[in-house]
Amino acid sequence: MNDYRLLEGGREAFSEIINCIRNAEKSIEIHMFIWRDDRIGNRLAKEVADAADRGVKITIVKDRYGSVCEYSEEGGRSFFHYEPVLPDLIKANALKLGYHPEMLKKRCRQEMPDRFWRLFSHPNVMIRRDQLLKDHSKFYVIDEKILILGGINVEDKEIGKDMRGMAYLDYMIAFYSEDIVSRFRDFYKDVQNKDLLFARNDATAGYFGIKERMLELIDQAERKLLIVMPYFSMYKEVAKAIEKADERGVSITVVLPKAANFYDDTNKQTMNDWRRRTGALQILFSDRMVHAKVMMSEKEITVGSCNLNRRSLDSLGELNVFLPADAAAFPGGDPDGTYAAFLDDLKSHIQKIAAEAAPATEAGLMFSRKKAGFESFSYYAENLFKGRGRKHDKGENV
Repeated sequence: MNDYRLLEGGREAFSEIINCIRNAEKSIEIHMFIWRDDRIGNRLAKEVADAADRGVKITIVKDRYGSVCEYSEEGGRSFFHYEPVLPDLIKANALKLGYHPEMLKKRCRQEMPDRFWRLFSHPNVMIRRDQLLKDHSKFYVIDEKILILGGINVEDKEIGKDMRGMAYLDYMIAFYSEDIVSRFRDFYKDVQNKDLLFARNDATAGYFGIKERMLELIDQAERKLLIVMPYFSMYKEVAKAIEKADERGVSITVVLPKAANFYDDTNKQTMNDWRRRTGALQILFSDRMVHAKVMMSEKEITVGSCNLNRRSLDSLGELNVFLPADAAAFPGGDPDGTYAAFLDDLKSHIQKIAAEAAPATEAGLMFSRKKAGFESFSYYAENLFKGRGRKHDKGENV
């Protein structure tokens, strides 16, 4: 097996994740933002519980903050947060009102999924789900030998289409290397740690290291910059970096969904702002719901969970990998050529996204200032509701 692998889309990603879980011998650790009570959510829970039955030690960190998204769209069901607390209900209903009014008729409260109880009561399973960590990262560590990270949540729309009929485009990257996992563990041990390959935000510690790395990637671009993202916002530092890159003669291409499930008007407001600042910005719309978070220059590629918006850069926990775009620059070198092969595959997939997208039209870039204003207001207002949830973590009464 190669040491590195790009997993495109939920079907490929979950097939590999489940295969790794089935072959786990000692430990599985999962950090997840969204885990819905749907087909893939229940299937993954069953696979994890089966591994626990074999004696594998399981750790699941499921942020309560993700339940706001779970209850505000799609089926409106959460696997781990079956009984949301009032502040989360308020936020979820605000999102429904702004983006998915058809969801207002759906009740948020639900019965506990049967598979949840199997996990919760298992002696080999430790679950952290009560804390409001605001952790948007998604990653798996299996047997301290495999690390899988990226942008894919545990939800059916990642393996097909959402309720609007839009197909999802997303990535995970798998590292099959004890050395990489050890490096990741050392990096993750202390929020202040800096590493060539990894960067993260920790909202609980008030540390946001990814912003610096993303701005560096833009600042160091010399010829080309390709940005593939689902969500943007009017963020002054990013806009200035894009403007300076354009002044240096960098060819800048941005690919985003034609109709994002959230923050669509802010996306288009941001694109209009960037277009005013630059001479030749190429804006492309994908018919798919681009959920991948990717930036690529001739020097570096980043893939992960972090968007180019204020929430991700300044408020949420995030995790990204930063990969040298030249195999010779990879830490430890590339003696067997496996990283070079992986890199070629990754670049090919990213370039294909741009090739399949269509140039944005003037009509397509129109936006509602009222909706964009609501989106901006919601960012500043959400901290008004910080209520504590009932204690549901493992070891306490349910």
